[in-house]
Amino acid sequence: MTHQPSGQTPDIGGANEVFRLAFEHAPIGIVVVAPDGPVRWANRAICEMLGRTSNDLVGEVWDAIVHPDDLDGERTDLRRVLASGGTSYTIERRCIR
Repeated sequence: MTHQPSGQTPDIGGANEVFRLAFEHAPIGIVVVAPDGPVRWANRAICEMLGRTSNDLVGEVWDAIVHPDDLDGERTDLRRVLASGGTSYTIERRCIR
């Protein structure tokens, strides 16, 4: 994977503007994490929840953000998704602010 410049959202086919707006204005926190762990994109809601900027989060390893008590569950979920060929999943996790 190539590194996306910080603060930018992914280009998804021809619908990149619709995706960007939905991603940025979603009322829930959304992060896109590369399979090897670094945050690729973080929306405004997750940034507000964590008290950090998108530039702070992009490149940070997701394991460093997830609460230590939730790491085993996070890693298990990620392995399960990757093993099944999935590309996304929805979770609720405690994070370190």
